[in-house]
Amino acid sequence: MKKKMIFVFIFLIAFGLIINSYRFFEDGPFYTKFVKSTDLSNEIFDKVELHDNINTSAYTKRFGKPLEKADNEFYDYYLWKNGLETASIISGKNKGEIVRLVIGNINNMSRHSELETIKGIKLGNSKEDIISLYGPNYFERVEQGCNIIGYVDKKNKIIIEFWLADKVVEILLDDINMD
Repeated sequence: MKKKMIFVFIFLIAFGLIINSYRFFEDGPFYTKFVKSTDLSNEIFDKVELHDNINTSAYTKRFGKPLEKADNEFYDYYLWKNGLETASIISGKNKGEIVRLVIGNINNMSRHSELETIKGIKLGNSKEDIISLYGPNYFERVEQGCNIIGYVDKKNKIIIEFWLADKVVEILLDDINMD
């Protein structure tokens, strides 16, 4: 009987650890877990916010039809006349809802944009410029040969990333659950 109780106790502890580790990975990528939250609640690009819908009459009246559409199996990526790129939900009740805003493009560096973040960071700024405006609570990672620094707003579930090739070449504002 004592062995069974020990086994059950060990099983419950292991089960609890598995459940807690699962919760640990919810709401965003792993690399955002160990950085303090930064308030990004006012972050917009050219008066476009995450979760705006590209199918609303107000949006289409302001931006018209997209200039380009990129093929992607998970999201509809569109390039708009103001130089902004959006990723929106493909289907379902949230079809057209924006989950990513992009300024610049590391794969097409000739695509220049005068758009900037709410704090004034734009393409060509330095890492030091970003840190001076957004603060010291950032994460760092590398992808596609670019150094990336980013900030996470855990309360509002937003991530902003600055892709650097010496200077800022791309800025992404994402819903934290964007795949």
